[in-house]
Amino acid sequence: MSKNLRGHAVNRSDGSVEVRVCGADNEMEALRSWLWRGPRQADVQDVAEQSVECCHPREFRTG
Repeated sequence: MSKNLRGHAVNRSDGSVEVRVCGADNEMEALRSWLWRGPRQADVQDVAEQSVECCHPREFRTG
């Protein structure tokens, strides 16, 4: 995974994960591909994507 992505990933109370991220097109495509797989223990059933204005955060964080 690229270290040039910026944004965050948050576990939601309904079991889903919200990811908001900015990056170059090729990095975003790699992330999209990874999101469909997720980590080993994940059971990915759907990935919904919505384009929004990017605020250019300085780092990627989880929490």
